[in-house]
Amino acid sequence: MNVKWLASGSGTLSFIGLSENGNKVVLTDHDDSTIYVSDGVVNFTINSGETPTPDPTPSSDNTLKSLKVGQTSINLNNPVFTVPSDVNTVEITAEPNDTKATVTGTGLKTLSVGTNNFPIVVTAENGSKKTYNLVITKEAPAEKSNVNTLNALTVSNVNLVPNFKSNITSYTGIVENNVTSVNVSATRTDNKSSIVSGTGDHTIIVGVNTINVVVRSESGLEKTYSVKITRKEQEDHQDDDKKSSDNSVKNIIIENGTFLPKFDPSKNQNYYVVVKDDVTSLVINVTTNSNKATFSPSELAFDSEKNTLDMNIIVTAENGSKRYIPLTIVRQSYYDGNKEEIDGNIDNQDISCVLELHSDVYQVDNEKLTINAVDKNHSDITIYNNLKSNCGTISVKDEKVTLTHNDEIKTYTINRVFIAQTGQELIRYGAVIVILLVVIAGLLFITIKGKKQ
Repeated sequence: MNVKWLASGSGTLSFIGLSENGNKVVLTDHDDSTIYVSDGVVNFTINSGETPTPDPTPSSDNTLKSLKVGQTSINLNNPVFTVPSDVNTVEITAEPNDTKATVTGTGLKTLSVGTNNFPIVVTAENGSKKTYNLVITKEAPAEKSNVNTLNALTVSNVNLVPNFKSNITSYTGIVENNVTSVNVSATRTDNKSSIVSGTGDHTIIVGVNTINVVVRSESGLEKTYSVKITRKEQEDHQDDDKKSSDNSVKNIIIENGTFLPKFDPSKNQNYYVVVKDDVTSLVINVTTNSNKATFSPSELAFDSEKNTLDMNIIVTAENGSKRYIPLTIVRQSYYDGNKEEIDGNIDNQDISCVLELHSDVYQVDNEKLTINAVDKNHSDITIYNNLKSNCGTISVKDEKVTLTHNDEIKTYTINRVFIAQTGQELIRYGAVIVILLVVIAGLLFITIKGKKQ
């Protein structure tokens, strides 16, 4: 048995040494002196020559010196931390005040959106524990914008019909035969969206050219603005002034088709024509105002694999001038599935104001009104009476025609092409002069005769 002196001072230690089989109990004091003890009771005194060093008491310190998330120090009295939505993991480190204490709950941690609780437990040498509840909040991703509209869309050399509105996605336009390319430009409503395709230069062929401008929102939603541009055929105008230039129409009927909106020849707008799903050919009938005008096509194939068909009805006047009427043919099932968008395109379009002409000798483009074969007495009132508009107010002044609709003003410069002096006109004027001379001569003769009498 070893006996350690645990405190300074002196005292008496009683020990009963019991021999077993004649053996003696051996006691060893602190300076390694040996005492042999026989049976019986031994009383002795141990005098401490120096104060012995007792074993230390285990530490109870279970506190932290520091706590970090990544490189950021955390307030130990309020251990909370917030990270952005794109942070998915963090590294937690902690240092105890007592090196003999142990720490659990640290290391690489995965975060979910919202509140993440991480208990950091410090265990002291004596086994007592303290928990630091570290709360890390991961921010939710900012809600991405769903705006995928345009606030402007323009096409060079083209007047879009209808007038542009961000909630209208279907437009048409007509260019002359000599226009071989156009440039499409567009402006986003939301700068977080992107224009995926459709802008820039486009080659235009004779007939219908469809350009799709696709806008993608920040959240990934796409909207398509469709621009159908018709490049006119080469026109073969007849020089005979007696031939009619009337290429206007009274009505259009497409067999088994329904116009949306109802066809109105006085309005310059986009039309949809809804047909049955099993239709593979279209029969077209156009009633023209002039019985000398013709139209095409009268029949048209409709591919059974397609849901939509963009086309033009072309009305040709006797003198070769042409009018283009763009239509979009849609199958009933396609219309039913896209009813909201198609109806929105119809209901929200502003009808573009245009000049309508009564006289065959009038021609109009985007900037000029040409009046063929008129004399110098063709007045502003005469011009006014030969013009009409589907929705605007017309005025004629200072060799200009002004068409006003709401806040929009269009101006056309008048180009007068005067009548040439033909031989017949010279004969007619000459005959008038001869008659006047005869009358004057007769008057002079009567006057002279009277004086002689």
